[in-house]
Amino acid sequence: MAEPRDKERTIFTPHGESGAADGGRGEAAPRMETPKLDPAGWMRAALQPEPGQTARKTAPVPGKARRPRARPIRNGWLMIAGLLLLFVAAAIWIVAPPHPGSRTSHGPPKSVPAQIAARSTIQVSAAKGSDRLRNAVALALPGIACSWLDIERLDPTVTLSGVAGDASAVAAALSQAFAGNDLNAPIDVSDVASVDTSACKVLDAFRAVRAPGGDSSIRAAQPAFHLQQAPQDCPAEPFGQAEVVIDFYLPEQGEDFLLAGMNNRGQMVTIVSSRHDFLDNMTKVKGWDDLGGGHYHWTICTGEQSARQSPVLGLLLVTGRAPLDFVLPRGNAASPIAVSRAWLAGFESRARERGWNTQMTWYRVDAE
Repeated sequence: MAEPRDKERTIFTPHGESGAADGGRGEAAPRMETPKLDPAGWMRAALQPEPGQTARKTAPVPGKARRPRARPIRNGWLMIAGLLLLFVAAAIWIVAPPHPGSRTSHGPPKSVPAQIAARSTIQVSAAKGSDRLRNAVALALPGIACSWLDIERLDPTVTLSGVAGDASAVAAALSQAFAGNDLNAPIDVSDVASVDTSACKVLDAFRAVRAPGGDSSIRAAQPAFHLQQAPQDCPAEPFGQAEVVIDFYLPEQGEDFLLAGMNNRGQMVTIVSSRHDFLDNMTKVKGWDDLGGGHYHWTICTGEQSARQSPVLGLLLVTGRAPLDFVLPRGNAASPIAVSRAWLAGFESRARERGWNTQMTWYRVDAE
């Protein structure tokens, strides 16, 4: 008795279909006013000497006692000395640091527990360190040849996903970047899948016009999927299938887009040729679920035979000004082509001229 044939189900074959597919950065904080120092207020007690009275030389009045004559003040040395002392005191008060318990102190007031102040300092330092780490990773990734990498996590370990010709070279490049920025963090590249060297030139060309920022309009729900019997959202088959889920966000109005598939050898095939093509055809095919607001779930049921033939698969999204004139065949996994260096050079030239950007997501299907 003949064994059931494993139907071809790949990223290029929509849910429940065989053959052609036609049919992942507020209001500003209030400014704190520093109390203004008023040294003049501390000088209001300046000495004001009693005004002297100079008696005229007159003859004494008979029968009347003579008042003692007041001593005239012939210079202002006493007043000058007092004012100088006050100015020196005011200058010392301004320059000297405030009392540790006052509001103008640079440290926390005595009323704040030491452990709370220390915890706040640690949190601020950690946030600054995380930003430095993210910046270092973001600057290093575009320069790593033969790769398409995404940041999954930064804390406590820098975890990457995607594909590369050599995952160990990715870890080495990041370690070197960290050392150059006085950073130190463990690196996990276990979710970075391997691709053949034939895919390197394709990855390098698409990475050269990668959309800025870390967000992506297309992303696999997880880096790896596993074969299982009778997955919930896949049609009944006598062989194991992997239920691959893709999150897709429709690019903004005014931008056209194209969706293509790529295997681990760099061979490609067009899946969606334009926005009109997607809205007119793909949303009518089983496997695409409209979640509203331009958000879609795409379920791809991949059989065991297909997983063994191409265990690492990618989806390429190109957005920008139409026409996105890719010269690629449209169909299923049986008809991908290997693009030439001349084709890639032409693509990169048109992408820069027309403002095209690329996004990719990669995932692995484990057949074991």
